[in-house]
Amino acid sequence: MQNDRLAVLQEIIKIFGAGLELKPLLNAVASAVARLTGADSCLIYVFDPESQELVLYGASSPHPRHIGRIKMKLGEGITGWVAEQRQVVKIAQKAYQDERFKLFHTLPEDRYEAFFSAPLVADGEVVGVMNIQHVQPHTHSPEEVELLEALANMVAGAIANARVFEQVRHQARHLQALFQLAHAVNAHQGIIDETLTFIGQMLEETLGLPSCRVLIYEPAKRRFRGPHGTRVQESHPLFKQLVRARAPFTFGKKTVWAVPVRFGGRWVGAIIVHPADTLDDNTLSILADLSSHVGAFLQNLILESELRRAREALETRKVLERAKLLLMERYGMREQEAHRWLQRTAMERRMSLRQVCEAVLLTEDLSEKKGDAKNVT
Repeated sequence: MQNDRLAVLQEIIKIFGAGLELKPLLNAVASAVARLTGADSCLIYVFDPESQELVLYGASSPHPRHIGRIKMKLGEGITGWVAEQRQVVKIAQKAYQDERFKLFHTLPEDRYEAFFSAPLVADGEVVGVMNIQHVQPHTHSPEEVELLEALANMVAGAIANARVFEQVRHQARHLQALFQLAHAVNAHQGIIDETLTFIGQMLEETLGLPSCRVLIYEPAKRRFRGPHGTRVQESHPLFKQLVRARAPFTFGKKTVWAVPVRFGGRWVGAIIVHPADTLDDNTLSILADLSSHVGAFLQNLILESELRRAREALETRKVLERAKLLLMERYGMREQEAHRWLQRTAMERRMSLRQVCEAVLLTEDLSEKKGDAKNVT
């Protein structure tokens, strides 16, 4: 028996050294702790300082639907009481009758008899709570309590280290995303659809997203437009949420994440994500941070597009005036008549007005050169 416990303890130590991904780490630790103590369940909650909640992060039994979703405030339930008071609770039987107990109907563990709960404290701060439960009544011996408290200290240290790792990785991913975003936009500046495509692909690759679309807002048409025919019209429910939102939100049974993109107090676009699962807090944080940078790039694209359209309109106007003058001089047309002829020809031949005007001027130019060649001959 002692050799079995030693083997499991060695396994726990290996788990701590194997990696720093928090959720798989705590799932593996919870499973090993349950085997080490002979318990029927081990649940590990991690304290989120932003929401001030304890979040279920690790379980010895498979609880994929509950990981990250079951939450308790400080002081709520036995788990919340342990975190708030920083005291161990050990109940040999009928734990569900304790006045501090909070029942989660989806957790079968909440109907178990014995309950042991220890605060996880690292560097003087509560980082979580570890719960050990037995189906049948169970008296926790002094030796077992000592072992569980030692394990709690190890788990607390692992959580603290994992958080530092997550912060460093978050910053690295953020910097990498910014670098790739700048590179993608600089390489495709001025080509709206290509730029939107490359920004979306960059976000997919950097953040590990299966599908990400970047849309640009077109106020004149009251719609968000993206590459490959993506449109979010004013009549679409997502459009209404986008123009009201200030932070990322879920849409359509939480199958879509939408990140509004603003610049200088005005809407310039949106980032639409179709994740394989729910987005983790780090990815959401990076997307929210990047949205301001994406907004600056989209604003530049909008300004460049408007400038290009203005230039094209000016060039078309110049060519149009020359073509009208030519028709008036050669065929005796009035200005309005020449204008209508050019417009009608463009429609009939399915060409732009500028293309028709340039064709008229080119025909005249070729005719003059042909005449010059005859005179030389």
